[in-house]
Amino acid sequence: MVIEANVRPGARLKTQLEIRHSGDSETRVIRIHLWHLSQNAGGWVTVDPGDQSASASVKERSCVPWVRLSRESVTLTPGAVETIDFELAVPSSARGFYGAALTVEPEAPRDRPGVTLNVRFLVPILIQVDSPTAFRKVQVSNPGLVFRPQEDGRPSYTELRLSLSNPGSVLVRVELNVRISAQVGSGWRTVSEVTTEKRRLLPGAAFDVGIALPRSLPKGTYKIDARCISDQVTLSTVSSEVEYEGDPSVQVLRTDAPLVLDPSVVEVSGAPGSTRTVYLSLTNPLEEPLEVACAATPVAEVAGRAMGDLLGESYLCTKWTTVTPARFTLRPGREQRIRLQIAMPREGLDHPYYYTKVTLVAAYPDGQLAGHTEALVFLRNVMAEPSPKVELQPAVFLKQGREEVLIQQEVVNVGNTHAEVVCSASLRDTAGLREFRSVRLSSSNNLLLPLLGFKCEGVMNLNGLADGSYLLVTTAEFAGKTETRRTLIRISTGPNGKEVEVLQPPDGSRSEPVASGSQGKGKGRR
Repeated sequence: MVIEANVRPGARLKTQLEIRHSGDSETRVIRIHLWHLSQNAGGWVTVDPGDQSASASVKERSCVPWVRLSRESVTLTPGAVETIDFELAVPSSARGFYGAALTVEPEAPRDRPGVTLNVRFLVPILIQVDSPTAFRKVQVSNPGLVFRPQEDGRPSYTELRLSLSNPGSVLVRVELNVRISAQVGSGWRTVSEVTTEKRRLLPGAAFDVGIALPRSLPKGTYKIDARCISDQVTLSTVSSEVEYEGDPSVQVLRTDAPLVLDPSVVEVSGAPGSTRTVYLSLTNPLEEPLEVACAATPVAEVAGRAMGDLLGESYLCTKWTTVTPARFTLRPGREQRIRLQIAMPREGLDHPYYYTKVTLVAAYPDGQLAGHTEALVFLRNVMAEPSPKVELQPAVFLKQGREEVLIQQEVVNVGNTHAEVVCSASLRDTAGLREFRSVRLSSSNNLLLPLLGFKCEGVMNLNGLADGSYLLVTTAEFAGKTETRRTLIRISTGPNGKEVEVLQPPDGSRSEPVASGSQGKGKGRR
């Protein structure tokens, strides 16, 4: 769970934290503590507010003094639920990013024989306060390959090393996409490509990242091409050739197989109680056989979401889906047909669409990974009516240059079906009648499944605009509908060029904390 919000100076945020005792054995006392927040390669780091040795940057960018909790402890009987009021008052002088951490930890049982396992939950508090000078910058550097020998029963492997830092002034959520190529003759051949899970990166954070590659590599010359991506936008790249000592147990260089599952998007329709069958095909383009395993897998992004009492898992049809054959050997140049059978339950189907993935993993005869591919399945329940709907979150403005501003708009799918969403932004007079500028807000993937969201962005040139108040109108077009959000802003000219300050939106919308995590993303009470 994460408490995250974009707010204006002087804002006051209120929400509730819900704590539930899911055990069935004894009454527990739960303690709630506030900490300064830092970060390293392993994740979040808590710093005691009373620690005088804490770095000045951590203390200066802490919002611990802003937070008030109605209680610092609760006593829970088995199955009981208690709520704690959470309030955060942003000073009018605050600008930029501030963070803190809230921990929830049961008191260790006393006088209990044996070993007791005590679990502490950490909730990051991430607050971005509007600032006309806020800017986004991420750097990835120092790529290299390191051999990790076998240890404590763990097999040897090749580790990719990179340095990652956020010298900007805003929180970013990034992922790394890395392609590793081997020098073969006079050219380069891709041997591995990895994409890391998304992670939040605090302003000022800097650390090294180690990534275990899916296959170990022999000695040789390799080229590493790495991209740091945030919201489908590449923020930083690095490319470097390295000499790698190699894994002595690996003698043969293996490359990624160009696997293609056809079709990559499957659309099926049926009524509750019916069974539907479709076929996919996979071709082996290599000159040696592949051992392939395939199965229906959940759409992880949907499975980990919630909106109120609505769980993302309720949109999945993975458990109703059977893939055959589950394992097979695919000879060179041959094609394999794969049967996908979906048995829809007779009752409990309230959504118009359900989703799953079909994932295939291929290996070479010696066991080394050859690659993987997947298809996305849309199952239409003909007895339920689709109701597409999206919501626009408050727009974010980041300084891009002396005369330019980067506009970020987050879109959340709150309807009961997927939707293709296209966004734009226009700058108008405060009455909304005269348009001065317009820009397309782009994203690499405009498809939104239920409960999911994405950020789109575009750069607007403010050169030639007079200082004063303007209305920014962001628009999302989807399924023949339009959703808009209006934000009143002030443009001024400072020593570093044009600056944008957010004023109170005329549509009456207010910033609210957003709680997100493995069990969902939503507003208010969790």
